[in-house]
Order: sequence, then structure tokens, then C-alpha cells
Amino acid sequence: MQLPPVPPAEQRIVVEHQVKRLDWSLPVEAVLGAVSMEKGFGFTLWQFVRAPRRAFEAYLGAERLRFSNPLKLVVLLTALATFVNYQSGAMDQMVAGMSADMDAATNGQSEAVFGLLQRNYNLILMASLPFMALTTRLLYWKRAYNLIEHLALNGFIFAVTTVAYLVAALLVPVWGGVMTVYAIGSVIYQTWAYRRVMGPNWLIAVGAVIIGAVAYMLATGFLVGVLITLQQRGAL
Repeated sequence: MQLPPVPPAEQRIVVEHQVKRLDWSLPVEAVLGAVSMEKGFGFTLWQFVRAPRRAFEAYLGAERLRFSNPLKLVVLLTALATFVNYQSGAMDQMVAGMSADMDAATNGQSEAVFGLLQRNYNLILMASLPFMALTTRLLYWKRAYNLIEHLALNGFIFAVTTVAYLVAALLVPVWGGVMTVYAIGSVIYQTWAYRRVMGPNWLIAVGAVIIGAVAYMLATGFLVGVLITLQQRGAL
């Protein structure tokens, strides 16, 4: 597999629109557009599942208008993930499992922390994205992509794994082990996507996932500390 090519610095795209008689697609498109799920949402996710390299190079090239904006996807899906956390009880099960061997004081602190995580899950997820982009930019320094292009790539990967999380979280009441399957699957997909998009070298792909995960945990710990401080001061 060859290394990724340098993206074009500038492109001229001529867009042809086909206008048809109004039908029920009008209100549907209005609703989907309001939540950044306009045409291209399903197409974008599917392309990055089946062929991430081809999809990313198409997004950087003349086919960009066929894809959803990766940062819009991140904002939308993190909000959905936060909502699903409340509804599915996925994080409640985590708290119950971790608090089984804790004393009352420690258990209370644990529930307070996880309560903050649940309420601010979208902020924590979005805070991890810049760290992931910086990690891949540094590890793949000799590749053609700049930092913003790494941010876009990680945004697309993040979108795919978050959709998988949404499905897994909804299945928690039916099968408690689904989150373990999700965690393993998301790591495999992320590693494979880095390998496919960035070119040969499984070691760097694995390293990017590991270092990115550490950076994510550090970001999470920092953000939780800030939230706890704000809560103690009555700001939350």
C-alpha cells in the first residue's frame, strides 16, 4: 500500500442541482438539516466503514460535497450519546459495578464523579478529539496531511465509533456484555482505519490508538477535575 498523496491545495467544483416538484421530502429535509443530518450522513458513515482511505481521499478531493462535515457529525453524535446515556442506564451499571467493594464515603464520591461524567459526556468526548488529532499528526509526521486534516480524519473515525456506541448502549438492558464487545470492536476499527488511511505500518497505527487513549484519559481526568471544582463552588 502506498503512502497517501498530498491533497490538492485548491479545487474548482461545478455543482449541478436537480429541482423536482415538492413532496414530503421537504419537511423531512428541514428536520434533518436542523440537526446536521442532511443528505450525506448515512453515505459518509458507510463509506468510512467500508473503505476509509478511499472515503477520506474523496472528501479531501472533488467529492467533498457528497460527505457530511466531520465536526458537525461529532457535535450531533456526542449530544445523542449523552442523551442515550441517560435513557439506557449504561453508566449507571458502571457505577453499580465499581461501587460494590467501596465503603459508603468512597461510593458517594464515585457516584458524584460518574454523575458529572453522565451529564457532561458530550464535553468529554469532544475534548478528546483534538488530542487524537495531535497524536496522529505527530506519529504520522511524514505523511501529507496537516493538523486540520488529521482533525477531520479523527472526526470521521469518531463518528463511526460513536454510532457503534449508541447501538451498544441501547442494547445494554438486553445484554450487559455488549459494551465489552463495543470497546474491542472500536479499538480494532480505529487501528484498521489508521492503517488503511495512513499507509503501511501496523505498529504506528497501534501506537496511535494507545497514545490517543492515554491522552483521552488525561483529558477526561482534567475535565472531570474542573467540573468537580466548579460543582463545589456552586457554579454547576
